[in-house]
Amino acid sequence: MYYFIVNKTGGSGKAVKRWNKLQKFLNKSNIEYKVIFSEYVMHAKKIASELCSLNEKVKVIVVGGDGTLNEVINGITDFSKISLGIIPAGSGNDFSRQFKIPRHNSKRAFKKILRNQASGKEKFIDLGQARFTTESGEEKNLLFSISSGMGFDALICEKNDSSKLKKALNKMHMGKFSYLAISLQTIFLMKPFGATVHFEDAGTPENSTLRLDHMIFLAAMNFRAEGGGIKMSPMAVPDDGYFTICAVSNVKKLLLLQKFLLLATSLHVKNKSFTFRNTAKFSIKSDVPVTIHTDGEFFTNISEIHYTCHHNKLSVLV
Repeated sequence: MYYFIVNKTGGSGKAVKRWNKLQKFLNKSNIEYKVIFSEYVMHAKKIASELCSLNEKVKVIVVGGDGTLNEVINGITDFSKISLGIIPAGSGNDFSRQFKIPRHNSKRAFKKILRNQASGKEKFIDLGQARFTTESGEEKNLLFSISSGMGFDALICEKNDSSKLKKALNKMHMGKFSYLAISLQTIFLMKPFGATVHFEDAGTPENSTLRLDHMIFLAAMNFRAEGGGIKMSPMAVPDDGYFTICAVSNVKKLLLLQKFLLLATSLHVKNKSFTFRNTAKFSIKSDVPVTIHTDGEFFTNISEIHYTCHHNKLSVLV
Protein backbone atom coordinates (compact mmCIF):
# COMPACT_ATOMS: atom_id res chain seq x y z
CA MET A 1 0.00 0.00 0.00
CA TYR A 2 1.26 3.45 -0.95
CA TYR A 3 -0.07 6.64 0.61
CA PHE A 4 0.16 9.65 -1.70
CA ILE A 5 0.08 13.18 -0.29
CA VAL A 6 -0.71 15.54 -3.17
CA ASN A 7 -0.12 19.27 -2.83
CA LYS A 8 -3.36 20.67 -4.21
CA THR A 9 -2.47 24.37 -3.90
CA GLY A 10 1.14 24.91 -4.98
CA GLY A 11 3.08 24.99 -8.23
CA SER A 12 0.24 26.43 -10.33
CA GLY A 13 -1.59 23.10 -10.14
CA LYS A 14 1.39 21.10 -11.37
CA ALA A 15 1.12 18.51 -8.59
CA VAL A 16 -2.52 17.73 -9.34
CA LYS A 17 -1.74 17.36 -13.05
CA ARG A 18 1.14 14.98 -12.25
CA TRP A 19 -1.10 13.02 -9.91
CA ASN A 20 -3.87 12.65 -12.49
CA LYS A 21 -1.41 11.07 -14.92
CA LEU A 22 0.13 8.85 -12.26
CA GLN A 23 -3.27 7.70 -10.98
CA LYS A 24 -4.11 6.23 -14.39
CA PHE A 25 -0.92 4.18 -14.27
CA LEU A 26 -1.62 3.00 -10.71
CA ASN A 27 -5.14 1.87 -11.60
CA LYS A 28 -3.98 0.14 -14.76
CA SER A 29 -1.19 -1.63 -12.85
CA ASN A 30 -3.50 -2.68 -9.98
CA ILE A 31 -1.24 -1.01 -7.42
CA GLU A 32 -2.94 -0.51 -4.06
CA TYR A 33 -2.91 3.10 -2.89
CA LYS A 34 -4.70 5.84 -1.01
CA VAL A 35 -4.50 9.53 -1.88
CA ILE A 36 -4.82 12.48 0.49
CA PHE A 37 -4.83 16.05 -0.81
CA SER A 38 -2.99 18.78 1.10
CA GLU A 39 -5.45 21.67 1.09
CA TYR A 40 -3.60 24.42 2.99
CA VAL A 41 -0.25 25.41 4.46
CA MET A 42 0.99 22.82 6.99
CA HIS A 43 -1.81 20.41 6.11
CA ALA A 44 0.79 17.92 4.85
CA LYS A 45 2.45 18.08 8.28
CA LYS A 46 -0.84 17.12 9.94
CA ILE A 47 -1.42 14.30 7.45
CA ALA A 48 2.05 12.85 8.14
CA SER A 49 1.42 12.91 11.88
CA GLU A 50 -1.88 11.05 11.41
CA LEU A 51 -0.24 8.39 9.22
CA CYS A 52 2.25 7.67 12.02
CA SER A 53 -0.66 6.42 14.14
CA LEU A 54 -1.34 3.50 11.79
CA ASN A 55 -0.32 0.05 13.01
CA GLU A 56 2.04 -0.59 10.12
CA LYS A 57 5.13 0.80 8.42
CA VAL A 58 3.78 3.26 5.88
CA LYS A 59 5.13 4.07 2.43
CA VAL A 60 4.41 7.76 1.88
CA ILE A 61 4.98 9.48 -1.45
CA VAL A 62 4.68 13.25 -1.76
CA VAL A 63 3.45 14.62 -5.08
CA GLY A 64 4.72 18.17 -4.81
CA GLY A 65 7.86 20.18 -4.21
CA ASP A 66 10.59 20.33 -1.60
CA GLY A 67 8.43 22.55 0.62
CA THR A 68 5.65 19.97 0.87
CA LEU A 69 8.23 17.26 1.52
CA ASN A 70 9.65 19.35 4.36
CA GLU A 71 6.17 19.72 5.89
CA VAL A 72 5.80 15.95 5.88
CA ILE A 73 9.22 15.40 7.46
CA ASN A 74 8.37 17.81 10.26
CA GLY A 75 5.05 16.04 10.79
CA ILE A 76 6.56 12.59 11.34
CA THR A 77 6.28 11.64 14.99
CA ASP A 78 7.81 8.16 14.68
CA PHE A 79 10.49 7.75 12.01
CA SER A 80 10.44 3.96 12.38
CA LYS A 81 6.92 3.99 10.92
CA ILE A 82 7.55 5.94 7.68
CA SER A 83 9.43 5.47 4.41
CA LEU A 84 9.26 8.62 2.31
CA GLY A 85 9.49 9.29 -1.40
CA ILE A 86 8.61 12.04 -3.84
CA ILE A 87 7.09 12.56 -7.27
CA PRO A 88 8.60 15.99 -8.00
CA ALA A 89 6.17 18.78 -8.88
CA GLY A 90 7.79 21.91 -7.46
CA SER A 91 10.01 24.65 -8.79
CA GLY A 92 13.41 23.74 -7.31
CA ASN A 93 13.04 19.97 -6.88
CA ASP A 94 16.44 19.60 -5.19
CA PHE A 95 15.46 16.39 -3.38
CA SER A 96 14.73 14.66 -6.67
CA ARG A 97 17.87 16.11 -8.27
CA GLN A 98 20.02 14.58 -5.53
CA PHE A 99 18.70 11.08 -6.25
CA LYS A 100 18.21 11.51 -10.01
CA ILE A 101 14.46 11.02 -9.81
CA PRO A 102 12.82 11.97 -13.15
CA ARG A 103 11.41 15.47 -12.67
CA HIS A 104 9.08 15.77 -15.66
CA ASN A 105 7.35 12.40 -15.84
CA SER A 106 5.42 11.09 -12.83
CA LYS A 107 5.12 7.56 -14.19
CA ARG A 108 8.88 7.26 -14.73
CA ALA A 109 9.52 8.69 -11.28
CA PHE A 110 7.25 6.12 -9.63
CA LYS A 111 8.70 3.28 -11.70
CA LYS A 112 12.12 4.17 -10.31
CA ILE A 113 10.68 3.88 -6.79
CA LEU A 114 9.26 0.44 -7.68
CA ARG A 115 12.61 -0.74 -9.07
CA ASN A 116 14.44 0.34 -5.94
CA GLN A 117 11.80 -1.31 -3.76
CA ALA A 118 12.30 -4.56 -5.67
CA SER A 119 15.97 -4.61 -4.64
CA GLY A 120 14.87 -5.10 -1.04
CA LYS A 121 17.46 -2.67 0.32
CA GLU A 122 16.21 0.07 2.62
CA LYS A 123 17.99 3.42 2.19
CA PHE A 124 18.37 6.02 4.92
CA ILE A 125 19.48 9.66 4.84
CA ASP A 126 20.54 12.15 7.50
CA LEU A 127 18.26 14.94 8.64
CA GLY A 128 19.37 18.31 9.92
CA GLN A 129 17.80 20.03 12.90
CA ALA A 130 17.77 23.81 13.33
CA ARG A 131 16.96 25.28 16.74
CA PHE A 132 16.36 29.02 17.09
CA THR A 133 14.09 31.67 18.60
CA THR A 134 11.85 33.78 16.38
CA GLU A 135 11.50 37.55 16.75
CA SER A 136 8.22 36.95 18.60
CA GLY A 137 10.00 34.76 21.16
CA GLU A 138 8.75 31.39 19.85
CA GLU A 139 11.18 28.48 20.18
CA LYS A 140 11.59 26.55 16.91
CA ASN A 141 13.00 23.07 16.36
CA LEU A 142 12.77 22.32 12.65
CA LEU A 143 14.02 19.37 10.63
CA PHE A 144 15.34 19.66 7.08
CA SER A 145 16.61 17.23 4.47
CA ILE A 146 18.28 19.49 1.89
CA SER A 147 19.76 22.58 3.54
CA SER A 148 19.40 25.44 5.96
CA GLY A 149 21.10 28.79 5.76
CA MET A 150 21.61 32.30 7.02
CA GLY A 151 21.98 35.36 4.81
CA PHE A 152 21.79 35.58 1.04
CA ASP A 153 20.27 32.18 0.21
CA ALA A 154 17.61 32.69 2.89
CA LEU A 155 16.88 36.18 1.58
CA ILE A 156 16.28 34.67 -1.86
CA CYS A 157 13.77 32.25 -0.31
CA GLU A 158 11.97 35.20 1.29
CA LYS A 159 11.76 37.17 -1.95
CA ASN A 160 10.97 34.11 -4.04
CA ASP A 161 7.97 33.29 -1.84
CA SER A 162 5.99 36.34 -2.91
CA SER A 163 7.54 36.85 -6.33
CA LYS A 164 5.25 37.41 -9.30
CA LEU A 165 8.17 36.26 -11.45
CA LYS A 166 8.20 32.84 -9.74
CA LYS A 167 4.47 32.42 -10.33
CA ALA A 168 4.84 33.36 -14.00
CA LEU A 169 7.79 31.00 -14.50
CA ASN A 170 5.94 28.16 -12.74
CA LYS A 171 3.08 28.52 -15.21
CA MET A 172 5.62 28.14 -18.04
CA HIS A 173 7.22 25.15 -16.23
CA MET A 174 10.42 27.19 -15.79
CA GLY A 175 10.25 27.60 -12.02
CA LYS A 176 13.90 26.62 -11.53
CA PHE A 177 14.96 29.89 -13.15
CA SER A 178 13.17 31.99 -10.54
CA TYR A 179 15.98 31.39 -8.01
CA LEU A 180 18.60 32.62 -10.47
CA ALA A 181 16.56 35.61 -11.62
CA ILE A 182 15.71 36.78 -8.10
CA SER A 183 19.31 36.21 -7.01
CA LEU A 184 20.48 38.65 -9.65
CA GLN A 185 17.82 41.14 -8.58
CA THR A 186 18.83 40.87 -4.93
CA ILE A 187 22.59 40.58 -5.03
CA PHE A 188 23.31 44.31 -5.01
CA LEU A 189 20.85 44.93 -2.16
CA MET A 190 22.55 42.38 0.10
CA LYS A 191 24.30 43.87 3.13
CA PRO A 192 27.26 41.77 4.32
CA PHE A 193 27.38 41.03 8.04
CA GLY A 194 29.67 39.47 10.60
CA ALA A 195 29.10 36.13 12.34
CA THR A 196 30.81 33.71 14.69
CA VAL A 197 30.57 29.95 14.18
CA HIS A 198 31.16 27.52 17.05
CA PHE A 199 31.84 23.88 16.19
CA GLU A 200 30.80 21.61 19.06
CA ASP A 201 32.51 18.56 17.53
CA ALA A 202 35.88 20.22 16.89
CA GLY A 203 38.85 18.08 17.86
CA THR A 204 40.88 20.90 19.35
CA PRO A 205 39.97 24.26 20.97
CA GLU A 206 41.71 26.26 18.25
CA ASN A 207 39.45 24.67 15.63
CA SER A 208 36.23 25.20 17.57
CA THR A 209 35.57 28.84 16.59
CA LEU A 210 35.45 30.47 13.17
CA ARG A 211 35.00 34.20 12.71
CA LEU A 212 33.46 35.34 9.42
CA ASP A 213 33.48 39.06 8.60
CA HIS A 214 31.72 40.71 5.66
CA MET A 215 29.77 37.47 5.28
CA ILE A 216 27.21 36.96 2.52
CA PHE A 217 25.77 33.65 3.67
CA LEU A 218 26.41 30.38 5.46
CA ALA A 219 24.58 27.25 4.32
CA ALA A 220 24.44 23.96 6.22
CA MET A 221 24.21 21.52 3.34
CA ASN A 222 22.99 17.95 3.71
CA PHE A 223 22.54 17.61 -0.06
CA ARG A 224 24.85 18.94 -2.76
CA ALA A 225 22.50 21.58 -4.13
CA GLU A 226 19.68 23.96 -3.26
CA GLY A 227 17.72 26.62 -5.11
CA GLY A 228 16.98 24.50 -8.17
CA GLY A 229 20.34 22.81 -8.64
CA ILE A 230 22.87 25.39 -7.37
CA LYS A 231 25.69 23.17 -6.08
CA MET A 232 26.61 25.01 -2.91
CA SER A 233 28.61 22.07 -1.52
CA PRO A 234 29.34 19.60 -4.34
CA MET A 235 31.10 17.30 -1.86
CA ALA A 236 28.13 16.98 0.53
CA VAL A 237 26.86 13.44 1.17
CA PRO A 238 23.33 12.96 2.59
CA ASP A 239 24.10 9.84 4.64
CA ASP A 240 27.56 10.42 6.14
CA GLY A 241 26.43 11.94 9.45
CA TYR A 242 27.76 15.43 8.67
CA PHE A 243 26.73 18.75 7.21
CA THR A 244 29.07 20.30 4.70
CA ILE A 245 28.90 23.99 5.44
CA CYS A 246 29.53 26.53 2.69
CA ALA A 247 30.18 30.12 3.73
CA VAL A 248 31.11 33.21 1.73
CA SER A 249 32.90 36.00 3.57
CA ASN A 250 35.40 38.86 3.16
CA VAL A 251 33.84 39.93 -0.12
CA LYS A 252 33.77 43.50 -1.35
CA LYS A 253 30.38 44.56 -2.66
CA LEU A 254 31.75 45.19 -6.15
CA LEU A 255 32.77 41.53 -6.34
CA LEU A 256 29.44 40.04 -5.25
CA LEU A 257 28.31 39.32 -8.80
CA GLN A 258 31.61 37.58 -9.54
CA LYS A 259 31.19 35.30 -6.51
CA PHE A 260 27.62 34.53 -7.48
CA LEU A 261 28.70 33.54 -10.99
CA LEU A 262 31.39 31.27 -9.54
CA LEU A 263 28.73 29.63 -7.39
CA ALA A 264 26.25 29.25 -10.24
CA THR A 265 28.89 27.56 -12.40
CA SER A 266 30.33 25.37 -9.58
CA LEU A 267 33.74 27.06 -9.88
CA HIS A 268 33.68 28.35 -6.31
CA VAL A 269 35.14 25.36 -4.49
CA LYS A 270 38.77 26.57 -4.67
CA ASN A 271 38.03 30.28 -4.32
CA LYS A 272 39.49 31.78 -1.14
CA SER A 273 36.27 33.67 -0.32
CA PHE A 274 34.44 30.35 0.17
CA THR A 275 34.85 28.29 3.34
CA PHE A 276 33.90 24.61 3.52
CA ARG A 277 33.88 22.37 6.57
CA ASN A 278 32.25 19.13 7.66
CA THR A 279 30.55 19.14 11.04
CA ALA A 280 27.76 17.26 12.83
CA LYS A 281 26.94 19.93 15.41
CA PHE A 282 27.53 23.67 15.35
CA SER A 283 25.97 27.05 16.06
CA ILE A 284 26.19 30.40 14.31
CA LYS A 285 25.58 33.82 15.81
CA SER A 286 25.36 36.88 13.59
CA ASP A 287 26.20 40.40 14.68
CA VAL A 288 22.86 41.65 13.37
CA PRO A 289 19.45 39.96 12.87
CA VAL A 290 19.16 38.39 9.40
CA THR A 291 16.88 36.10 7.40
CA ILE A 292 17.32 32.33 7.74
CA HIS A 293 15.69 29.31 6.09
CA THR A 294 15.19 25.56 6.49
CA ASP A 295 14.50 23.82 3.17
CA GLY A 296 13.20 27.13 1.83
CA GLU A 297 10.92 28.02 4.74
CA PHE A 298 12.21 31.40 5.86
CA PHE A 299 12.20 33.38 9.10
CA THR A 300 13.26 37.01 9.47
CA ASN A 301 15.24 38.84 12.16
CA ILE A 302 17.10 35.82 13.56
CA SER A 303 20.52 36.19 15.18
CA GLU A 304 21.46 32.70 16.34
CA ILE A 305 20.87 29.12 15.16
CA HIS A 306 21.98 25.79 16.64
CA TYR A 307 22.40 22.90 14.20
CA THR A 308 22.52 19.13 14.75
CA CYS A 309 22.86 16.42 12.09
CA HIS A 310 20.87 13.24 12.86
CA HIS A 311 22.57 10.34 11.12
CA ASN A 312 20.40 8.02 8.99
CA LYS A 313 17.21 9.38 10.51
CA LEU A 314 14.84 9.00 7.55
CA SER A 315 14.01 5.95 5.42
CA VAL A 316 13.63 7.07 1.79
CA LEU A 317 12.04 5.55 -1.31
CA VAL A 318 14.56 6.64 -3.91
